[in-house]
Amino acid sequence: MRGEQRFRIGSVDDALSYLTADGTYVPDQPADPDDSDLRERAITLHMKLLELGGRTLRPSLYETEHVSYALAHNAGLENVQKQHVLELPSEGERLRYLVTHFEVFIPEIEEKETLRRKVQSNGHFRDFPPELLGGTGDIYPG
Repeated sequence: MRGEQRFRIGSVDDALSYLTADGTYVPDQPADPDDSDLRERAITLHMKLLELGGRTLRPSLYETEHVSYALAHNAGLENVQKQHVLELPSEGERLRYLVTHFEVFIPEIEEKETLRRKVQSNGHFRDFPPELLGGTGDIYPG
């Protein structure tokens, strides 16, 4: 097994100077006809995330049967979340998970980008909470 398909590790052998394991392939559950709309939504949100990050969009990235894996690789997921995506039994479930993630994650990124632009301004933050700036709307109180 070379990691080109999902697999589950069975027994592990550590008798050699490196680990070896037995594994079995884990097939995907059959696709749902409704997955095509979900696929397009996930791709659209992923493109938006890449644009926010200043990344170059590559349409060829989305030309794969299991696009969820390509999206998850570059979605701002923690390792635990990536593992969860790998364990989901179907493309539709992985896409649903990613759409939900993107719908939460993208607004957070947009908010941070807005704050970054304000910080790069002239130092006056009318909309920034004064308590975070020492009680005034200026970076340099006093």
